[in-house]
Amino acid sequence: MDLDLDLGLVRAFVVTAEELHFGRASQRLGVSQQALSKRIARLEEVLDASLFERSTRTTGLTESGRRFLGPAGELLAAGDAAVASVRRQGTPLRIDVLHDRLGPVHLITTLTESNPGLRLELSARRGLNLALPALRRSEIDAVFGRVSQLVPATGLDHTLVRLEPLVAIVAADHPLARHDAVSPAALREYGVWVPNPGSAVEWAGYVQRFTGDFGIPLSFEQVDNVSADQVLRRGRSRGQVFLSAADVANPDADDLRAVSLVEPRPVYPWSLLWRGSDRRRLLHDFIALLDDLGTLEGWRAYTLSECWLPDEDRAALAG
Repeated sequence: MDLDLDLGLVRAFVVTAEELHFGRASQRLGVSQQALSKRIARLEEVLDASLFERSTRTTGLTESGRRFLGPAGELLAAGDAAVASVRRQGTPLRIDVLHDRLGPVHLITTLTESNPGLRLELSARRGLNLALPALRRSEIDAVFGRVSQLVPATGLDHTLVRLEPLVAIVAADHPLARHDAVSPAALREYGVWVPNPGSAVEWAGYVQRFTGDFGIPLSFEQVDNVSADQVLRRGRSRGQVFLSAADVANPDADDLRAVSLVEPRPVYPWSLLWRGSDRRRLLHDFIALLDDLGTLEGWRAYTLSECWLPDEDRAALAG
């Protein structure tokens, strides 16, 4: 008997099978748990087979569910490819850069300057916790972010794009301004401040791990776009150092200095993430261009053994 399968039902099954948790699966799909349960029940009715074993505490696949999972994933990939094949040739790639002042904007600007025909539509959702659901709903095609415990392995591919060094921004008369580079431990005496990251919890977690490992006092300030005056005022009144990164649109003034951090060199790992089922040539050509330019520009030209990274980032990048 021929079955006319609804791809929405199949997607609901695949996501639930990946998560083995109806709550997390419903969040990924952007629907209520009740709606998800109805979709699964409808699919089981169409297939005349039970796909999940459910109890009050656990969710698992039945034998039928395990057999169906592989072909179901292939069916979704074929559907995505079919949709992509009829998209207009000039449709731009939709890339989320998280924030319009962060490093990915510099990376994209460098890429488009060397590839002027590249059509991109940029957005800034200010955090992976907001960008990843949009990526899974196909509202965007790729997103820059920190690949660590925040990013489930299921359904997403990623590649390391940039190891962005942290820098200390200080007034020209600050004691650290006499040096081109200092160790992270040198910041302990003064403490550091960063803008409150809001929804960008991955940056907040990274900074807290960094300052915690080196015993550096940290404060989050309610500032969005940092100005030179704010850096100078906090530095002179409190002695604090503005902690930032090399590619950020940092405030620029004659009486400010950017001091590199070394021994070890703290680096923020920017990766590009995309749906593993998205096999469009346009996307993968973009990824290849980004990787080639990164090699040419030395975006990853650091020996990881000489850098500071949280353990979970090392593990995620190694995987």
